[in-house]
Amino acid sequence: MKISNMALKNIKGNMYRYIMYYLSNSFAVTAFFIFANFIFHPAIDLKSCEGHAIAKMGAANGMIISQVIIVIFSVLFVGYSTSIFLKSRGKEFGLLSLYGMTRKQIKKYLLIENTFISILSIATGILTGVVFSKLFFMIMEGFLNIKLPLHISFKAIGLTTIIFFALFEIISIFMLFRIKNKEIIEQVKSSKVPKTIPEFSKGKAILGVVLLIIGYTVAWFVEGILVPLAMIPVVLIVIAATYFLFTQFSVAIANKILNNENILYKKTNMVAYSQMIFKLQDTAKVLFLASVLGTITFSATGTIYSFYTEVSRITGLETAHEMVIVQKGDTLADNEVIRNVERKLEDNNIKVRQIYRVEGRSISSVVKEGEEPQEFFVMSNSDYNRLAKTLGKKLVNVKENQVIYNHPYNDLTESEEVNDENRKAKWDEIGLNIGGDAKKFKLEEEIHGQVIAVSTVGYSKVLILNDRDFDKVLKSTNKEDVVVYNGMNLENWKRS
Repeated sequence: MKISNMALKNIKGNMYRYIMYYLSNSFAVTAFFIFANFIFHPAIDLKSCEGHAIAKMGAANGMIISQVIIVIFSVLFVGYSTSIFLKSRGKEFGLLSLYGMTRKQIKKYLLIENTFISILSIATGILTGVVFSKLFFMIMEGFLNIKLPLHISFKAIGLTTIIFFALFEIISIFMLFRIKNKEIIEQVKSSKVPKTIPEFSKGKAILGVVLLIIGYTVAWFVEGILVPLAMIPVVLIVIAATYFLFTQFSVAIANKILNNENILYKKTNMVAYSQMIFKLQDTAKVLFLASVLGTITFSATGTIYSFYTEVSRITGLETAHEMVIVQKGDTLADNEVIRNVERKLEDNNIKVRQIYRVEGRSISSVVKEGEEPQEFFVMSNSDYNRLAKTLGKKLVNVKENQVIYNHPYNDLTESEEVNDENRKAKWDEIGLNIGGDAKKFKLEEEIHGQVIAVSTVGYSKVLILNDRDFDKVLKSTNKEDVVVYNGMNLENWKRS
């Protein structure tokens, strides 16, 4: 009989012995495939979506890093499962040696076995991933507020197959080198070698609880640009805490049961629980790796969700209105273009909730000879407050002969205030060219976060003037300096 036939018949005849090893491998494949199928979904195509290049690059890097982390923990998970599986078969290897098989033939026999189980695990894992992908997409639809119809990516199937087949084979070959040249009698009796009773460590248990509290506390309170920086330390802390919790509290619970006579002396519980405690350490480590693998998968998905919902705010790319139409020059009196846009949107089942019209002025600063003047979009105090109220922002009150500088990007945390170190306007007084005359204004305040999407229409600097000062500006400036901003809020535009 060929070794390959012998290996396949052994698997068929002793499937109960291979089932946990096979299921653990399938679980790792399923976790990876679901995430890969998600990031290869056409609706998550970063190349075609709008947005700043930095935000898109960050999202892409986040996806790649997340997949690498999943692969790393898959290696640990599969490697440990393989190690436990081989250790439990010492008696079998001894009998094979007794029947005349050489060490080289035993390794070949195991490699054929593992290859067959690997192929079966990959097929089962991908099939299970396909089944649960729809459920996963439905959950992510609720988070991302986008449509994610069922889509099976051939890229995800190919990537999963190649990575895990190579992973299983490499781990199998590596584990074969760990089979030691033991005497036949040692291998046959390996299952009867007494094991040490695992002991509960109070210090490790307390350390696990403390690390878990620290990890989740930091994750809960960290905000803004600190989120990406805190991600890796938090993940490592929580992983260490999870390991101590699984390995120590499982032993503590088992010891509690063994010390309870009412449970221990009932029927066959003494035999069952006595055997269980010796297997707890290995089982706890496998469960730990399985939980971490699952957590990493969902954390990686959360990373993408964060980029979709938070990256625009963190990087200052969040816009106040979904669509903007700017009128200037010859188009000032042409309102037909706005009506045409509304009709086009309605034809595509996109409802315009509100249009905010703001009349401003494009004014340059007065500078010294050789310096480059700055271009500002100037708006009135009342127009700013009208828009700020709709966005839930703080209202302002500008005094005469003073200005408020509105930096369009909100790169501060919620608890952080504008001060001398983080303010963007490096001047305390500015001269503005109003109708050919220089008029000086004192800087009263600087606020971060836009109320109009000025950066999308060619302006990056906004000044807010007192209403009386703004009226004087209106009378003194030419028609070519007039800029009419029309900001549109759309209903369900993300699902369009």
